[in-house]
Amino acid sequence: MLIINSGKDLFLITSVGNALTPKHDIVAMGSGGNYALAGGSVMMTNGNLAVERIGG
Repeated sequence: MLIINSGKDLFLITSVGNALTPKHDIVAMGSGGNYALAGGSVMMTNGNLAVERIGG
């Protein structure tokens, strides 16, 4: 799989060559892809969240 982002368009290319466009301009892959997708979805719907650093 391959993620392509031109700055204007976002695509996910599958292993068989299909070009998929994400539903909400968020795409993730890999072993933590579902976690990244969930975090990205939260950030897109609640964009006013502040980032807080925890620890050293």
